[in-house]
Amino acid sequence: MLSKVGPSGTGAQMVLVTIWSTLAVFWIVPAIFERVYRSPIVSTLYHLPVPDEMIFEHRFRALVLNAGGWLLADLAVIMGSLHIFQGWEISAGAIAVTVAVVSLQAAVVMACATLAARHAPSLPYRLIVWLVVMGVILPVWIGSKSAVNTIGGSLQTIAGWPFWALPTGWLTRTHTEAMGEFWLSALLPIPAVICLMIGARLAYRDLKSSYTLTEEMLPHPGSIGNPLRNDEEGLQEERTRAGITEIEDRIFSREFLTPSAVRPEGIIEQTALGALNPKERELVAVFNGQEPRWTRQWKRRAILLAFLGSLAVAGQNKALALVFYLVCGVSLLAVIPLGNPLPTAFQMLFLSGTNIPLYAGFPVSFKQLASIILRISTIRWAAALPLVLAFCAACGVIGGSGVTAGVMAGLKAGWLLLVIQPLLVVMFFSSGSNDSSQFRWRQLPGLVAFLTGFALTGGLCLAVIFSRNPAVVIWCGMGALVCAWILLWAYARMFRTGKFDLLQIPQVS
Repeated sequence: MLSKVGPSGTGAQMVLVTIWSTLAVFWIVPAIFERVYRSPIVSTLYHLPVPDEMIFEHRFRALVLNAGGWLLADLAVIMGSLHIFQGWEISAGAIAVTVAVVSLQAAVVMACATLAARHAPSLPYRLIVWLVVMGVILPVWIGSKSAVNTIGGSLQTIAGWPFWALPTGWLTRTHTEAMGEFWLSALLPIPAVICLMIGARLAYRDLKSSYTLTEEMLPHPGSIGNPLRNDEEGLQEERTRAGITEIEDRIFSREFLTPSAVRPEGIIEQTALGALNPKERELVAVFNGQEPRWTRQWKRRAILLAFLGSLAVAGQNKALALVFYLVCGVSLLAVIPLGNPLPTAFQMLFLSGTNIPLYAGFPVSFKQLASIILRISTIRWAAALPLVLAFCAACGVIGGSGVTAGVMAGLKAGWLLLVIQPLLVVMFFSSGSNDSSQFRWRQLPGLVAFLTGFALTGGLCLAVIFSRNPAVVIWCGMGALVCAWILLWAYARMFRTGKFDLLQIPQVS
């Protein structure tokens, strides 16, 4: 029997494990549809003489291997840390129990995700994850003691509830009981886990049987009302004419030869495009994918922030504060420049057994695309900074830290957003090259230097976050920005000198 030698009080930690596992389920469900249904590889496999069921098994297996790897790693770190912090005896039996619980917990998460994808595919899973994450991270970021204490008290309160009734909480209770005196009761959830696996297997079969890559070219007769009508009536109705006349008009007017220029509506779009030359504006029109709506998004977020912030600050109500944290925090993600302003340029095309980015087929250089991305992102960052400062200031007032602490946290967050812009450019280009594959030992010094630069930049960013000394914050912030630009310069140099190839290794055998 395993003995517990440390203090009690594992309820809050087990609640955290349950919440984390539930969020992992909500994160994996959309990944199932992205990997299995909407992946660009699927459209290529459609043209191969392969049954749809085999394609489903191939894509689902790839998802399980990818998600299962980080699930096992994260759960091992969480359970191992809990084992050490609680002072449980480290023995062969304890290690075996922890390994078994971690493996079963990862299987339970994947089973719950499969069942959710089968029976509730339309729920906003990712939105729920972001709401919960923002509700936990923001109070800790602001440093509000009352908010942190509220979170800790909430975990203690939930620990008194039957949270272990959730499928993601079954094995947390198993782990707790196995480390205590009543270790036989740890086997009670095992039958429920077996039933869950059986249900997930049935859901997997249902998804595979309904999986098809073919589309009907014509609607079914029963879905279009009465398909029979008088021919004379059809000839008389003008609306039954085909749309080929519109195409002919465009050909006669030579309209198709004129590039579709982006017509900016808002001041942010006008400022961003005004900072580009005519050729760069044409590249934006080709690679942007859709007309930007940055100004409209900024106005809507500003109105929402002002309304909910005023209610939360004036009311000093926990419910209003929680709504303000979650709704405004998530809505600000739309105006913060974290995405690629040229998404179409880096869209991957599967050609001749390999993936290449779309911009590889155009006469554009690394410098041109990187310059466009950085200028647009910097202008969007400057526009989003007032909203970030206002949001953090309101969080400081609500949390009891004051306006000054909130504004300081907002300045830190805004500066770090500026620091990561060069790193985001590196990430965009790295996703379309073979810089992380076909590794050679002679490239080891460069890889070590590059990873060291990333680690140094990350360390300086952490110093900016946690330091309360203004001098340290300023110097570390400037150092992080310089390191980020050095990393971008080094990557651009290797990119231009042919160190990388845009033709990736084949992803399908």
